[in-house]
Amino acid sequence: MGAPGKKWRPVGTELLLLLLLLGATESVRRAQPLRRYTPDWPSLDSRPLPSWFDEAKFGVFIHWGVFSVPAWGSEWFWWNWQGAGRPQYQRFMRDNYPPGFSYADFGPQFTARFFHPEEWADLFQAAGAKYVVLTTKHHEGFTNWPSPVSWNWNSKDVGPHRDLVGELGTALRKRYKPDLIWSDGEWECPDTYWNSTNFLSWLYNDSPVKDEVVVNDRWGQNCSCHHGGYYNCEDKFKPQSLPDHKWEMCTSIDKFSWGYRRDMAISDVTEESEIISVTAPLSFLFF
Repeated sequence: MGAPGKKWRPVGTELLLLLLLLGATESVRRAQPLRRYTPDWPSLDSRPLPSWFDEAKFGVFIHWGVFSVPAWGSEWFWWNWQGAGRPQYQRFMRDNYPPGFSYADFGPQFTARFFHPEEWADLFQAAGAKYVVLTTKHHEGFTNWPSPVSWNWNSKDVGPHRDLVGELGTALRKRYKPDLIWSDGEWECPDTYWNSTNFLSWLYNDSPVKDEVVVNDRWGQNCSCHHGGYYNCEDKFKPQSLPDHKWEMCTSIDKFSWGYRRDMAISDVTEESEIISVTAPLSFLFF
């Protein structure tokens, strides 16, 4: 997620496949493919969106990772501190951490001490959420599962020493069935660089979730609001008229961050009446 009103674009940002851990209710109607999809947008865009998404009006997105340790500014802490070199972030580090302290040093402090996936899943279900998203990997590269391509910078090797994605996924799959992939971090390169169409053709044709998986539209710098499954278009997207394509509004309760931050003031929290007025007719709410 970008900072409010602006997307930071650090060099070398990797494509993030935010595996959305599941969706709707037990009575899922699967979208049966009528044909095999070829790795091109006209074919991929012709795939009907699985019908469970129409019933899933409300979801929860959890921004959680190493950035939750400093918990200051926003989930883009690393970039604001070491990439953009913003003075307020550098001052925060000087005031609170010893000289030479690196972002990687936050890793062992990310312990997930109060992570109880069954309780989390119960809470999401009680809140009425029909699908749940966990940031499996944010833009600084730390993965919340033991990724073989993120050696020694993942939640199994560092910090909690747990597969956070796997544990939450197991708890959620007891309550929900469909799967959803929420892709992000694509903006620096076109879809051809990310090999997006080949991935999606495999996903729709041959993957274990081919009949019910739903994806968003962030598959390359040329794709947002044009290609993919449902459209996000941009952060906090709120169309002025009803689009003719399935879409999702991504917004946050904290006005200045998509993840937990200790410096959040009560005045930074969106009021309940505003949350209801904005999200009631729409879809997706971020915590």
